[in-house]
Amino acid sequence: MAAFNRVAELFIGSFKDGNDTSKGYVIKDLHFDFTVYKSTHYYKNYARFSIYNPNDDTISEIMNNGAAVVFKVGHENGQVGNIFVGQIARAYPEYTQSNDIVLHLFCNAQRGAEYQLEKVNISISYKIGSTYYDVLKGIADFCGLPLSGASSLKEVYLTDEDGDYIDSDDIVTVVTNFVTRKLRPINGEVILSNNEMLYIDNVNKTEYESVELNFRTGLISAMPSRDEKYQSTEEAFKENMERYISGKGELKKTNTKEIKKKEITFESIMNPALNIHTPILIDATLKNKDVLFVKGKYWIKELTFSGSNYSDEFKVSGVAVEWFQMKIN
Repeated sequence: MAAFNRVAELFIGSFKDGNDTSKGYVIKDLHFDFTVYKSTHYYKNYARFSIYNPNDDTISEIMNNGAAVVFKVGHENGQVGNIFVGQIARAYPEYTQSNDIVLHLFCNAQRGAEYQLEKVNISISYKIGSTYYDVLKGIADFCGLPLSGASSLKEVYLTDEDGDYIDSDDIVTVVTNFVTRKLRPINGEVILSNNEMLYIDNVNKTEYESVELNFRTGLISAMPSRDEKYQSTEEAFKENMERYISGKGELKKTNTKEIKKKEITFESIMNPALNIHTPILIDATLKNKDVLFVKGKYWIKELTFSGSNYSDEFKVSGVAVEWFQMKIN
């Protein structure tokens, strides 16, 4: 169900394919709220959904058969993309004071506790007419990885001669097979790591695909932040008790974290192009002499997508670090 040109598609089912939701149960014509959290630590990634007034069939389908979750967001006539692929960890119905039913879902990301990609299995199935970009993007979404440099593949299609493309194995093997069968014949390669997927074209280059965020493209706010260890008065007293009581001894130096002067927090309208490790170009300048302005190139380290498919907020907030400072583990 879409409101205010927003798109929020929730697929739930027992399907195991990384891109195929035809075996799933689509939540439509029902109001639901959502929160999706992503970070550089994959084991922390989760999604929460609250579905309002589902009928008995929907509750039964989800409680008895539902396992996998694919969640897409975006805007009509704009970009729509996967922001979460995972498994239901917990589900329970709740009656409100007005006797309405709310079905709560708690989901873990498909890629668990920072698994190496060799340990993550996937099945893919793409019909004739799908693009090579669709295939790579589907695999990247399944793992929660950003995909860069592959825009040219949006014009390369699976043909009748190719037939449907079907494969099933661990992520590394599936990507290697696709490179061998489809990309190398057009002089393309893929670099795959635990943090990103890069496509290298036939002139042996790739480009990080940045997302521009400013007040014309949906940026709501961006502010610099400092991250220091907070020490209370009580903690300081205990650490220097002898000094304060007897006046003897030297004042101990407290251990504080290094200030991350180049870290920022930001908020924008819903944008499925944002992902962990995605480079963003932010321009939040309002006036020339604004000492709090944020402008520059940053890496995303945390994201929270939140909102509903019918009203209220529909946004994404995050934390990013200046481009050259971000260290990818």
